[in-house]
Amino acid sequence: MSKKKKNKKKNKKKKNKKKNKKNNTYNTSELLEIIQQLTDERDELNQVLRSFARTSQYNTKQCDSLNHDNRDAITKKNLEKFSQLNEEQKHNLVHDKVTHYNNHNQELSFLGRLKDRFSNTYEDNTGRTMALTDGIFGMVMTLLAFSIELPDVPLRTVADFTVFLHQLLPSIGMVLISFIIASSFWFFHHEFIKVNKVNAPFLWLNLGFLATISFIPFSTSVIANYGTFILGDVVFGINIAASIIMFLIMFEYAANKGFIPDVNKGHKFYIFNTFYIMMLFTVLISVLEFLVSPSFIYLFFFVPVIFTLRDIRYEDNTD
Repeated sequence: MSKKKKNKKKNKKKKNKKKNKKNNTYNTSELLEIIQQLTDERDELNQVLRSFARTSQYNTKQCDSLNHDNRDAITKKNLEKFSQLNEEQKHNLVHDKVTHYNNHNQELSFLGRLKDRFSNTYEDNTGRTMALTDGIFGMVMTLLAFSIELPDVPLRTVADFTVFLHQLLPSIGMVLISFIIASSFWFFHHEFIKVNKVNAPFLWLNLGFLATISFIPFSTSVIANYGTFILGDVVFGINIAASIIMFLIMFEYAANKGFIPDVNKGHKFYIFNTFYIMMLFTVLISVLEFLVSPSFIYLFFFVPVIFTLRDIRYEDNTD
């Protein structure tokens, strides 16, 4: 019995070995088929790439040959025309060409020097720029008082002097308003234009801004004396709007050039909104002064209060 059992076990093992061989053979054939398919696909792809490369090379050669032929044809025509000229005409033609190229080179060199001039930055001149700005603001604020005129006739009694002071009140009010507006712009310049270097375009933008500031006493006196005319309000509004626009252009240029350190989007948004509010405030006061009463011009006394509170609120939010 034991021998029969042993023979059965051997037969089972042989059958299992045959099955495993069949399975292994089947798996290998599948792998070979897959490899063959991949090889065929690779060959097709290589053929497509080769044909594409041949086509592109042919097109490139055609373009080069056409350009070369065109250049040769143009050169031949020019040589034929040049050979038909006499010696004097040849000399004049060569002289004109040389002069043209020399002038062109001079223009290019001038434009290059001009570009270098405008792109050069000066780190040592920031103090002088701020000193000039403060000086012009100081002169504008100081000259405001000279717009108050003394009477031509000597005042002999207290009553005459009292009448004179009463007549001066509107002029004094306009001087104070002009002083407040100019001081507000100086404060904005001092607070926002903290440059660490400058260049020529920035200097000219700063001078343009200062030019608009120098007209503030004139435009304020115009709206004070001729506020009943719409043109007086227009002159005042144009002056304030020009000052605001020049300031924003100068600030945007300096921020984009990196002249003002630590400027982010929130800071820019706050500055632009500040000047938009000031422009709307100016328009509102001009309309009220023209349509309702000239006394509305004195609402400008609230400008420092409004923007000081706004600045405090901004600092609290950023902290």
